[in-house]
Amino acid sequence: MESYYTAITALTDDYCSKNLNEEYAQLSHLATAALCRKKLSPLRLGSISVWAGGIIWAIGFINFLFDKTTTPYVSTDDLANAFDAAKSTISNKSKQIHDLLFSNSQ
Repeated sequence: MESYYTAITALTDDYCSKNLNEEYAQLSHLATAALCRKKLSPLRLGSISVWAGGIIWAIGFINFLFDKTTTPYVSTDDLANAFDAAKSTISNKSKQIHDLLFSNSQ
């Protein structure tokens, strides 16, 4: 899983350094590591860039990233475009991540 972690965090680090901040980069590392540690890690399936975008989206959703009145702010369209994926694809991946990492139902 090390190669998945390295590839995803490289993408999230690049995005965070250009558009967000160090805190988002650190949270992305933690989320990626947690996903890597899952017994059947979902990261093995699908595009690395979509996973990276989904991780940022999931963290951003919790932290009001898409609210224009907050800083930092990013639109969902801009986030999806940055990871070269459809907004619905990134959003669906974000929901999967949220359910795996942040849901109290597990």
